[in-house]
Amino acid sequence: GLTPIQAEQETKFTVAEKGKLKAVSLDFRGPNEHLDNIKSVLNLPVSEMASLFGVTRQSIYKWTGNQATPDDENLAKIAELSQLADLFKEAQVSRPLDMVKMKAFQGKSVLDLFKGGEPFMHLATVLVKESRIADESYARSGLSQLKTAKTDGWKSSISIPFSDEA
Repeated sequence: GLTPIQAEQETKFTVAEKGKLKAVSLDFRGPNEHLDNIKSVLNLPVSEMASLFGVTRQSIYKWTGNQATPDDENLAKIAELSQLADLFKEAQVSRPLDMVKMKAFQGKSVLDLFKGGEPFMHLATVLVKESRIADESYARSGLSQLKTAKTDGWKSSISIPFSDEA
């Protein structure tokens, strides 16, 4: 079964929105849990998180250690970035840090857009698709299935025609 905290996080509510029923997840995580989620899923270093939220590394450490609470603006930003991490985790994005740093949107990355306060969540699905395409082509290439030990055999002079003439 689920722990009470997991059950709380899994709680789904249905709300009426313009006559339509829509499932909504309520997020009960605190800023420290969101920051842990961002760090573990997106592999973001503390220094980079500090830069994104416009604070010092010390502030990030205090927030993750529950010694201080971010201001309302940063609370909202932390929750938003954590939702991106949730999406990537659910989609099993294999290289999340590369994906959020990819300058794929008019020369900007998702992190650039996030830091600039521009909308970015709608682009996350594009990155998830990109990641899937890359993973599928890697799987199709057969490189992941190679069981043979890597050797330098391909460098041997016998395999290179006319190498003895050099």
